[in-house]
Amino acid sequence: MSILKTEAIVLRTRPFRSSSLIITFFTQDYGKIQGIAKGIHREGERRGAEFELFTNLEILFYEKKRSDLQLVSETSIIDSYPHMRLSLESLLDASFFCELTEELTETRDPHPQIFELLQICFRYLSVLPAVKLRNLFEMKLLNEIGWQPHLDHCLKCAVPLPESAFFSVREGGLLCSAHKGDDLGSKKIGAESLKLLRFLSSQAIEACLRETFTLQAEIEVQNMLYQFLLYRLGKPLKSLKVRAQLLRNA
Repeated sequence: MSILKTEAIVLRTRPFRSSSLIITFFTQDYGKIQGIAKGIHREGERRGAEFELFTNLEILFYEKKRSDLQLVSETSIIDSYPHMRLSLESLLDASFFCELTEELTETRDPHPQIFELLQICFRYLSVLPAVKLRNLFEMKLLNEIGWQPHLDHCLKCAVPLPESAFFSVREGGLLCSAHKGDDLGSKKIGAESLKLLRFLSSQAIEACLRETFTLQAEIEVQNMLYQFLLYRLGKPLKSLKVRAQLLRNA
């Protein structure tokens, strides 16, 4: 049994027996793992602030070769992102980022870029427009796991599409006007939105945070990426359903 140390972000927790928690982490070095923390809830006391959702912490855990459930022995909080927790919308977006990461990544498949992406988006939630961060997060996550849309040319005839095109959720990329009928559900995407998609796909995170696009383009890309994710996942995301309900009742 190996003892390992890494940075981690808490994606999800659930109670286990009377006093323990099972935590899904996304780690800097090992990707997504599940750990058990014992003795968190004891009679007369309540501990475990380090295991609150979205917390960035350092963990020490015992690696079990024959189990997906690792024993967490020590923790130290690095950042709990307190500014993010002051806004309901920011918390809902953070929940979405965590759920999407959990759904789209495999256990023990290292992606340090995804870990960094979570850190950056949590840091800027409530600072930058939410739609900007959602688009950035989704596109970079899709790129990292190999699900990125094809954005250079028509998927059917390979003709370059420099300014506008039709986006096919089913085909996972662009169609020209001559082939849009191959997918009757394809939607026309404007030049500014196409430019935004290509920028998010090709540029570094820091450049994406600095660059500005029109709100109309951001919203169009948001809707397109959401439909693309729904099609690929084959199911709705719980965090978005909760978001819609809470914002209706706010």
